[in-house]
Amino acid sequence: GGRMAFKKVQAPLEPDMGELRSPDDPGSRPQHKHDVLDSKIWNSQGSGQDAHKQLEPGDLVDDCGAGVDPGSVGALSLAPAWPRTVQRRRYGDSSFRISRSDIDSMMEKAPMTEEHNAVAPMESLCSIESETKSSHPRFMLDPNCSMRVAFDVASLFVLLYDLIGLPVIMAWEIHLTGYLQVLSILTTVFWILDLVLNFRTGYYYQGRLVMNPRPVAWHYLRTWFVLDFLVLVCNVANFLVAQVEEGGTSGMETLKLLRFAKVGRLLRVAGLLRIARIIDVLERFEDRRLSERAHTASEVINLMLCVIFVNHFIACIWYTIGRTAPADTDLRWLHSHIGADSNLSYEDVSMPYQYWTSFHWSFTQMTPGSMQVHATNSFERSFTVFCLILGMVFFSSIVSALSSKTAEFRKAKQDKTQKLRTLQKFLESRNISTPLAVAVQKQVKERMEPRRLLTVLDVPLLGMLSEKLLLRLRYEMCRKYLTHPLLRWWEEVDPAGIKLLCSQAIDFVALDVGDLLFSPSSKAEAAHIVTAGRLKYSEDEQALQVSETDLNEHYIEKGDWICEAALWTCWTHVGSAEALVTSEVMSVNVQKLEEVLQGRRAVSYVLQAYATVFHERILTAKPPRKSWPTDYEVPCTGFSEILPFLPIPAREIIAVIALRQTRFTRIWQGEYDQLTEEVKEGKCAVMLNETGQVERIEVVPSLRLRRPDDKILVQLGVMDGGTMRVRCKLPGRCMIEGEAGHQAMQ
Repeated sequence: GGRMAFKKVQAPLEPDMGELRSPDDPGSRPQHKHDVLDSKIWNSQGSGQDAHKQLEPGDLVDDCGAGVDPGSVGALSLAPAWPRTVQRRRYGDSSFRISRSDIDSMMEKAPMTEEHNAVAPMESLCSIESETKSSHPRFMLDPNCSMRVAFDVASLFVLLYDLIGLPVIMAWEIHLTGYLQVLSILTTVFWILDLVLNFRTGYYYQGRLVMNPRPVAWHYLRTWFVLDFLVLVCNVANFLVAQVEEGGTSGMETLKLLRFAKVGRLLRVAGLLRIARIIDVLERFEDRRLSERAHTASEVINLMLCVIFVNHFIACIWYTIGRTAPADTDLRWLHSHIGADSNLSYEDVSMPYQYWTSFHWSFTQMTPGSMQVHATNSFERSFTVFCLILGMVFFSSIVSALSSKTAEFRKAKQDKTQKLRTLQKFLESRNISTPLAVAVQKQVKERMEPRRLLTVLDVPLLGMLSEKLLLRLRYEMCRKYLTHPLLRWWEEVDPAGIKLLCSQAIDFVALDVGDLLFSPSSKAEAAHIVTAGRLKYSEDEQALQVSETDLNEHYIEKGDWICEAALWTCWTHVGSAEALVTSEVMSVNVQKLEEVLQGRRAVSYVLQAYATVFHERILTAKPPRKSWPTDYEVPCTGFSEILPFLPIPAREIIAVIALRQTRFTRIWQGEYDQLTEEVKEGKCAVMLNETGQVERIEVVPSLRLRRPDDKILVQLGVMDGGTMRVRCKLPGRCMIEGEAGHQAMQ
């Protein structure tokens, strides 16, 4: 429902100070590294003597309490052979300080709609243009939504029934009884529903999705409505005529209905033209789901199905002519005998035999084949001539299309074979060993198959789009992967800026099996998120200067970030990322990110503060208390772990969106005001997590007392009215802004 998640985060910045304090300074105050912790810090020297060192604001402190030169802190925090000292990235003007009026202004401008629910997914929390789904009028369908696509697929099966069954029913005058009556009712109801849904389904005009009910209705009235309505009326009329025939009604009324039914059946045949819309849906599905080779094969299959349907239709017409057309010779092809030694005519045989004979005859008009059935009157002869002319044009076109597709297959195969022969000659001329040559050829064969995902650079036609539409396209491609809470916050307060980020600073990189996304000791220029496939990250022994047994491997799945440190620091890779399957990653280029942030002072201020704390966490990541920072993970750098240590103005700006969401959850106005005041006073931080829920975060310094026998002091429960309720936790309490560590411990 509208609940808020409450999270308490243990202060991670200075976990070692509690064991190194002097007796007169027992507390530890979690805060920023650039703050002076206290006036005196206990310093353990190798000589065993006690020493105190006075620190000034801006001094850094290592794990042993000694002052550290900021220029050499990388050498102390990281491995001795670290490629270079990690430096913090700087976004915007470092001298900029946000004011209270700026924060209040952002509070007023923050989006405030009931659609922004605190428990809604990310898609419903984004401020987007009026054409997008969040602003669609009620009961309007996107033509590409799952419901409409499913209905179109169902339409395909209904149309197939009409294409196959309707000509047969009309030619053989089959009565609609039994299951045919049920199918007739279902198809009529289906097309009534289709007529209604078409009035509520949007359409595209010059690349823009139109979802306004009035233009949608007018567009449908000008296109398919007349034909759909006539076909629907004819369907209903045919059903009523069938009921009249079954009831035995006679007279002039029945004659009029029968005449209308004949016209209605002809109009219903014209309704088969609606298959053009289904063909368009199938083409879009093939373009998205099928490979290039499978798409070519599907085109060949479609051509063959087209030939079969045309001959099916001609076969039904040929039988109708033989049964009902005028005969100037008093002969019909149905009167012909099925064999020279048989007295049985085609008129006396079963319906399946009549159909397959007609179907055979229709194919002989399209191909050079022949059969014993031939025209016996002028009407049949004229139709035969017409079919021969149609077959000459139609069959030649089909043969030409099939020949071109076959030639494409053959040419592609020849090109592939020629390239492989050239590669084999090269390997032989260079005297490459057999195992390596086989491995090279195998990998080349696998990569010659077009299985990787297409990027924007692979589609030249995208260059024809307008700048506005291309911006929307790239934003739609990137938006679902911007799961980082800070980027989602940016999207809320500055939608134009995040769209510019998607357009200018984000690229998609396709990787084949075995490709490296980055290698050790190379400069990190982007942070990455896996959008498809799977990667394996391996730490490098030389970069980290650790033993091989201490190296770790991690598997990066779809939706996972890797090398986030590149966004906040001048990072150097300490491992390699290899694609295990055909994969794709979305890369956020840090240099282009800096260009996008030009002029966006409030966003730059927050990102600068976030980068400062993230950089501090990298400097303090050191065994044995913590693991070394890597491309895969930097200890204590989760968003909820960094947020409480940002400056109060930055926390207030981030809390703007979250506080707005709380107005639509089930809390009282007094609670909302209290939460707002707590954020302003620095007592807590408020954020939207990755699932769109509101979280309230407090810093909780805790005390861990351990005896020589490794037993620790922990609270197991509390007494409540003579009964104990389980509450297992370490001694500690929430700490407010500006409070010293020993004060919190007392």
